[in-house]
Amino acid sequence: MKLLNIVIGIVLLISVFFSSFSAFAGETPDYSSTSSETKALEPALDAKALEKEKHWVYEELADFKQKIYPVFGPESKYDGISEEDKNSIREIVFNEDYLNQPIKVEHWAVLLDAVLGIPDEDREKLLRMYVYNLATEDEITREDAVGGMVKLLTMQYLKGDYSYEELEAAKDLKDLDTASDRQDTLVRIAYCAGLLDTKTTDYFRPRERLTAAEAISMLYRVVTKYGITYNDTGKVEVQKPDIPVDKDIQVNWVDVRIQQYRDKLQKNLVKLKTAESILLDGRIGNDDSLLSTAVTVEKWREALRYTLEIDDDDILDYYTIGLVEGNTVPRDIAAAGMVKLLHCTGAVKGRDASEQELLEAAAAFTDYNDAFDISKLAIAYSEGLIKGYPDRTFRPKQALTNGEALILMLNIMEKTE
Repeated sequence: MKLLNIVIGIVLLISVFFSSFSAFAGETPDYSSTSSETKALEPALDAKALEKEKHWVYEELADFKQKIYPVFGPESKYDGISEEDKNSIREIVFNEDYLNQPIKVEHWAVLLDAVLGIPDEDREKLLRMYVYNLATEDEITREDAVGGMVKLLTMQYLKGDYSYEELEAAKDLKDLDTASDRQDTLVRIAYCAGLLDTKTTDYFRPRERLTAAEAISMLYRVVTKYGITYNDTGKVEVQKPDIPVDKDIQVNWVDVRIQQYRDKLQKNLVKLKTAESILLDGRIGNDDSLLSTAVTVEKWREALRYTLEIDDDDILDYYTIGLVEGNTVPRDIAAAGMVKLLHCTGAVKGRDASEQELLEAAAAFTDYNDAFDISKLAIAYSEGLIKGYPDRTFRPKQALTNGEALILMLNIMEKTE
């Protein structure tokens, strides 16, 4: 009996040994009874993972690419931008791996240019003013990107003046007080017009760099809000007039003249908006305080640059910054420099004032002889560019205001038509 117990014990030990050996050898138990349940969960887990990984701008990006396909699509015929720029937008800005990265300022400029259809003749100066001059190295902050975009939109799609009450809703942005004075009003306009990126709700983060996703979201909202469409060549569709036109009537010289006049009006409107944005940046509604504020010499210089279309910095500097001491511009020096620049462009014949012009200016202004250059003041008066005060004074040493500078830009535009 004892021997039988010993044999049974040995058999048990051997069975335990081989069971342990099989486990170490990699033979695992069969879990087939639960494997089907595990597999049943896999699709649900994958779907949740995909849902979690989807970027917040994904749907806007997909729709945006469809809307602007004639501009940036692989088969685009649009010749307003280079093929290299088109590829950069497709491969970098629209790349899902890049969406959270700051957008390069040149890519932001390309998008604004093509999406808004900036006219060829104004492209360089407008992009320089509203994009590149606002850049921080090779990127751009959110407030400067929004400010520049709003300025461009006011030239065709967005009204340029808002009352304080109309912008009251922007107080919902809790960090708006950290925006610069230069862009504060423009950010408010964008918020109230529904043009900020989808992710912006409570905080705007004005000083952070604009990302590719935010740029896409804002421009998607612009295209959608204003119904911007593009023809087969990628050009922004021109709004058709409401007046019915008989297509069978052949275009004649009257139609050509009317179209030329419309083109001139549009060009002057762009100039006016540009000058207004330079001189009255930050004005809210009918607030007159900025109108009566002395214009800085830098603003005076830039307003003349865009109104007279002068690209020669040396000439501009000589007849603006080079004539003043300090940061403001006396009225007599403004008149003299303006006339000299008009001479340079050929809008006003280069000359000294005639005896008759001198007499007329002396009769118009009792303080005429106090002017920096009485000849140029007389020419400015004779050409209808300046007027005096009701008390028959010109006040030559008084600082030119923003409002007065803007009126001078209007007078220049009328003179150069």
